[in-house]
Amino acid sequence: VVGLMATGGSTNHALHLPAMAAAAGIILTLEDFADISAVTPLLARVYPNGPADVNH
Repeated sequence: VVGLMATGGSTNHALHLPAMAAAAGIILTLEDFADISAVTPLLARVYPNGPADVNH
């Protein structure tokens, strides 16, 4: 989640990571995302948040 926030975030990850965590018996909420985001610096604006595309 920290790596995700450091690169600009993704709505897909906000949906899929809690589901994967639940499958492992871990509760991960949107509030957890917000708390982590509040203390994680933005290091890169990777697409779709920014112009950089990881495929190039």
